[in-house]
Amino acid sequence: MTAMNRNVVNILFFCLFLPGCEVETDYTTTVKGHFREVRSGKPIIGAGFLLYHDPLFDQEEYIGYFGNFSDSTGFFEVTFVGEKGPSYYIQPDALGYYCSPNCSIYLNLGEVNVLDIELEPTALFTLNIANESPIMASDSIYFCLEGEYLLDNYEDCWYCLGDCNENVFRNYPFESNQTINLTWWVTENGITTPYSHDIELVSLDTVEYTIRY
Repeated sequence: MTAMNRNVVNILFFCLFLPGCEVETDYTTTVKGHFREVRSGKPIIGAGFLLYHDPLFDQEEYIGYFGNFSDSTGFFEVTFVGEKGPSYYIQPDALGYYCSPNCSIYLNLGEVNVLDIELEPTALFTLNIANESPIMASDSIYFCLEGEYLLDNYEDCWYCLGDCNENVFRNYPFESNQTINLTWWVTENGITTPYSHDIELVSLDTVEYTIRY
C-alpha cells in the first residue's frame, strides 16, 4: 500500500470515531449520450433537456434548461455540480418531438450518466377561423376536434359568436402521423349547417387549415 493510500485509509478510520468529521463527497455529475428518433434511429440535432431536482418531502425545483446542443450525430454532454440529498432528473426537450411513455429520467448523482434518449416525432396543426363580410352579430361557429383537447380552457370544443376572424391555436402538437377529424357547425341567418373534414397530419410537418364562413 502506498503512503497516499495509507493516508486516505487513516482519514476514513478517524472519521468513524471523531464527531463532526465528514468526508467531502464530489457531486459533480455528467450527463451524456445521444438523442435519436425512436423508429428510424436517426440522430436528433439541437435537442436538449430541462433539469430538476426532487428533494424528499419537498416540492421539486427547476434548475435550468440545457438546450440546442446535440450535434449532427445527436450526441450531447453536459456537467453540473449537484447537492447532497435530492434526486436529480431530466426531461428531454426537442422541437418537433415528444417522449413516451415516461419523460422523467433520474440521474445518478456524482457519476457519469450515459443515456440513449429516443423521442417520437410529432405533427403540428394550425387552425384559423375567418368570418367573411357581411358579418352579422348573430353569426356563430362551434367546432370540435375528435379525441384531442384545444387550448381554450382545455375543452374538446370551441365556440365563437359574431366576428370570429382569428387564429384559434397554432402549432398544436399531435403524436406522429395520423388522421384527425374536425367537425364544425356554422349558424348564419338563423340556419345551422354542419361540416366535417378529415385532416392528414405528417410527422415533422405543419398542416394549416382555415375555416371560412
